[in-house]
Amino acid sequence: MTAGCINFNVYSNPRHMKKLAYLIFTSAFFVSCGQNKTVEPAPAPVEEPKAAANVVYPYEAKLANDWTIGDPRKTVMVLELYRHLQSADFADSVVLPYFADSITSIGFDERVYAGDPRGFFRRVRDFRGQFKEFDEEFVSYVCLHSEAKGIDMVSLWFKESGVRKNGKMDSTRYQENWIFNKEGKITTRTAFARYGF
Repeated sequence: MTAGCINFNVYSNPRHMKKLAYLIFTSAFFVSCGQNKTVEPAPAPVEEPKAAANVVYPYEAKLANDWTIGDPRKTVMVLELYRHLQSADFADSVVLPYFADSITSIGFDERVYAGDPRGFFRRVRDFRGQFKEFDEEFVSYVCLHSEAKGIDMVSLWFKESGVRKNGKMDSTRYQENWIFNKEGKITTRTAFARYGF
């Protein structure tokens, strides 16, 4: 045998050849499996939410500080009110069931209405009557619940656009809060606005 050459006589035995073939096949199998394997990233550790009792707020909330997500059906109720407003032709009997016997509405201009819901609806109709076209585009809405106060609040963010009867275009962005009492009736509405023309 010459140096640097392989002695094939060692492998001329069929038994040795089977072992060699098995060894080559097994090695190739494991190498190919290792190359095709995708490594999944380890999941990020999940942090347990901190209990509300451990949170100390730097300011006191005058209305409530224990808000959680409330009943989405109350959000639907408020959105239905806007749908009626868009049409401008609604009967008191359709919307009265949503309201308490007395309501307070504080407009974006700080005008306050406190009294029977029918008086509030008259104001809504007067407002809608200024427009020949009217549209609401909602950006966000959510119902929040305060167990401590026994109230729900539907908070909305939307853009109101319209064409006045004189042809002038108008648009306003509103943030409004509608508060429901324990009986599920609306008692309060507050509005904040930013104009755009």
